[in-house]
Amino acid sequence: MNIYRILQETINNVLKHANATEIQLDIIQLDSELLLIIKDNGIGFSVNDVKAGIGLKNIEKRVAALNGKLNLISSEKGTTVDIKLPL
Repeated sequence: MNIYRILQETINNVLKHANATEIQLDIIQLDSELLLIIKDNGIGFSVNDVKAGIGLKNIEKRVAALNGKLNLISSEKGTTVDIKLPL
């Protein structure tokens, strides 16, 4: 259920904030890890300067609860959310 909610919130953030026309979602199992990669072609944001809203905080909390790692990469060409979760 946590993985579903992470994906739901991430896609919701793209729809609300990114002004994107494309979203790519990859779910990959590598050995004992599950990789969730969400990419968009939106306007991006400054990862260091953004104040985390409720949506991003919920994603961070859910990833942490699953002992995972969250990495945000953003530029004016879009945003990539990489999440690694142990299985």
